[in-house]
Amino acid sequence: MLLVNTIFFNGTWAKPFNHNMTRNQTFNQLGGASSQVDMMNIDQTFMYKRDDSLRVDVIVLPFKGNRFGLYIALPHDVDGVNALESSLSANVDSLFQGLKMTNLNVDIPKFKVESTLSLNGPLSTMGIHSAFNPNTADFSDLSKTGIEIIDRKISFSQNMFKRKYNNQI
Repeated sequence: MLLVNTIFFNGTWAKPFNHNMTRNQTFNQLGGASSQVDMMNIDQTFMYKRDDSLRVDVIVLPFKGNRFGLYIALPHDVDGVNALESSLSANVDSLFQGLKMTNLNVDIPKFKVESTLSLNGPLSTMGIHSAFNPNTADFSDLSKTGIEIIDRKISFSQNMFKRKYNNQI
């Protein structure tokens, strides 16, 4: 028996980006550096707000079904991320309040988000110790044929532009 646990989110944009509108453009990075990247473009109505007190623009790019969305906070200043983080330390929720439907022309870089999480520490803290030790792990009640632990990590991947999106961006 093989026991596998994985979390995977492959969302489809509610308002897909037209791949013909993707262009190579300048992307500004922290510290003044910049690079040329593929930027997706869309002209649509989105939830948006401009917050001059926090010096940030916020937009929500919804996924199909409108149950989930990608929230993007873009500081007005190229190096404004640190200032934004400091100002939000007390009240992050204020960033996502007061958004209104607004017609916008949006450029964002194509991206892929992946992360691998090791749950050994958190599960051990919860009292699950023997499962991670091959000498003490006992999964005999789960299978009559035995279980082999191959990997003790859980991978979380958001491949927003894998297979489906490569044809839509």
